[in-house]
Amino acid sequence: MLPEGLDASVYRERFIKSYPFQPEVIDVLYKRWGSFPTFQRTRGVLRLLSLVTYSMKDSKSPFIRLADFNLRNEEIKRELIKHIGAEYDSVIAADITSPDAGAKKVDKSLGDAFVPFYFGTKAATAIFLCSFSGGPEKGATINEVKLSTADPSVPSSIVVEAVSKLRESLFFLQYDGKLFFTNQPNLNRVHLTKKESVKEEDIWAEEKSLLLESLKRNHFESFLWPKFSRDVPDMRKLKLVIQQSQDEERCWEILENCGERPRVYRNTLVFLCPLDSERTNFEGFLRAKLAWQLIEEDESLSLTPEQRKEVKERLRKAEGETRDRLRSLYRVVLLPSKDKLKDLDLGIPTYGAQIALTEEIFQRLRDEGEILERLAPLTVKEKYLKDKDWVETKKILDSLFSTPGEIRIVSDEVLRSCLKEGVQQGMFGLGELEGEQPACHYFKIESFPQLVEGEILIKAELCRPEEEVSEEKFSSYVSLIREAQTADSLEKAVKEIPVSYLSEKQREKLAEEINKRKSEVGPVVVPGEKFRKLGLKLSIPSGKLSDIAKMVSYIRTKFSDVNVRVEISAQNGEISTSDYEDKVKEAIIQSNVKVEEEELR
Repeated sequence: MLPEGLDASVYRERFIKSYPFQPEVIDVLYKRWGSFPTFQRTRGVLRLLSLVTYSMKDSKSPFIRLADFNLRNEEIKRELIKHIGAEYDSVIAADITSPDAGAKKVDKSLGDAFVPFYFGTKAATAIFLCSFSGGPEKGATINEVKLSTADPSVPSSIVVEAVSKLRESLFFLQYDGKLFFTNQPNLNRVHLTKKESVKEEDIWAEEKSLLLESLKRNHFESFLWPKFSRDVPDMRKLKLVIQQSQDEERCWEILENCGERPRVYRNTLVFLCPLDSERTNFEGFLRAKLAWQLIEEDESLSLTPEQRKEVKERLRKAEGETRDRLRSLYRVVLLPSKDKLKDLDLGIPTYGAQIALTEEIFQRLRDEGEILERLAPLTVKEKYLKDKDWVETKKILDSLFSTPGEIRIVSDEVLRSCLKEGVQQGMFGLGELEGEQPACHYFKIESFPQLVEGEILIKAELCRPEEEVSEEKFSSYVSLIREAQTADSLEKAVKEIPVSYLSEKQREKLAEEINKRKSEVGPVVVPGEKFRKLGLKLSIPSGKLSDIAKMVSYIRTKFSDVNVRVEISAQNGEISTSDYEDKVKEAIIQSNVKVEEEELR
């Protein structure tokens, strides 16, 4: 790219006159370096040109650019720094010539195809030579750097990339619209110093904070870096246990035990572990991010407005990468199976995705069939009734939550809905044991599985009548209802009638007879019957209020209009008026609860 305002023919003439030197070499040495009082303009330029030419005697380059000045050559370097100050000796070494200089790192970072061209070192050299003059002029634009660095055989865009990397890597390179070197450390050097002050505990604290932000409670109960197995409670709810390392032995300890006792609900555990090979990169990223935060917060630093703007931009960029960096580290999911921990790699994160870590894990496990939100009745039938006539529903539930490698469901309700659907479809029946024989109470009708001890799932064959209930037999059932004299005897009579075996017409007629009798002897619970109104007054034992709250939540799923009143009667103790006002009355007010009656003695 030619300098702005010059056409090709004019520049060609200039090039012919300055050859084998690029015109910019003569201009920079004569006009800029030549403006130093200590620089003998003609003699000094000629001496430098002769030194540079001699240093390139074995080079195959067709002409000499500013980028070709070898600053490792002592004579060339001394000829330059004697005009600008000996302190630039260390500047050149730190940023351009030493084996671990930033420019050398940029050379390697551009890819194997460009390593032989040393674009990082050459671009830095061109910028250095343009950085000084005896007057106000200093620095080089990106186009000027490209012109003095680009190779005819390579696209000049690689120089732009090299300069971008130099700005992120060098300690003394400045920018204010133009690129130039000074002997004052830039933000990169300040940032390096701040990074050295970031402690390991600061990094762990930041990592923990980021994890907490990414853990939502909509699918899992999450437990972050538990120290002991007792820190993960033994309950049916799905639990996500986040580990600090991929330590399967530690996972097994939590899986097998809850403190001093064996863990029961082992199939509810899901472990999330970091990929150990990503640990170093992630901690380096966090250290850099925290260092930028320290720079922003340090009011003692004399930063220019341009530098403060750069700090904010670096922080903004780091914040934008944080979620992806965290997700790249925490990507190994371990699941309990029959005799081992099954591992699942979440893979590379989708760039820029804002989904919570817990949500992503749940969706992946659901898509892989590792977690079920719905359970097919056929699955239960084939698994639990293939070789058995009946099975307790509670044992099915306990098996799903307790046995590693079993079907993993999100809650009790999944099994309850499955059984309800299967009974309605006639895949199996629902009932209880009478002595040692299964008694089917629900078959091809609506049921309400409770998943409690004594409730059993029964093979469909045992629930189907050998033949339809005759009218004569049905008449005997009606007689049982009509003969009942009390609510208890009516309830007993209803239980003796195989409602599931009746035809739809017979069930309707029986329901009429039961309702007639109920109006005389009192309410009775009838299998398959639907209630359209509920009214309960409860005396709640201490510690059972949470169970009642769950029951109320369930009722709200069945009725749109649910009103709950709480009646509290407390005696055999005392409470001060101040405690009553502060702890009891205030809680009532804060909850926006209306007090209908208040009795104080």
